[in-house]
Amino acid sequence: NAPSKKVDKAPRLSANDWAQGALDLIAEQGVAAVAVEPLARRLGVTKGSFYWHFPSREALLRAALERWEQRELEEVFAQLEGIEDPRSRLEQLFRLVGTQTASHAIYSELLKAMDHAVVQPVMQRVSARRMDWLTLAYRQV
Repeated sequence: NAPSKKVDKAPRLSANDWAQGALDLIAEQGVAAVAVEPLARRLGVTKGSFYWHFPSREALLRAALERWEQRELEEVFAQLEGIEDPRSRLEQLFRLVGTQTASHAIYSELLKAMDHAVVQPVMQRVSARRMDWLTLAYRQV
């Protein structure tokens, strides 16, 4: 009886795993670095895994940016909603954003890619939301 060999299978990735991988790549190297083959290698899977979830690079980029935008809402603004004192709320905002280096790196790289058709509307929404929130916060203080 021969010993059984364990066959290592490639991990199964979700669309969210691919989107997070794209965000990590954007933070490190910018929007132009998001490409299917290098990202698949980085994630340890085949290109087929990508095409199971996304029809194109643009669809992946769209999903990645939606994930980032939603995280901005959940991790920053949602945490501040329960703080009644305007000064405390503003101070907490600065504490929160001061520790989010990955989000800053992504934002910076996205600013460099403002001419990209997928990036531009997301950045317009995020920037407008940030400015509206800050304007209101300072008025309330």
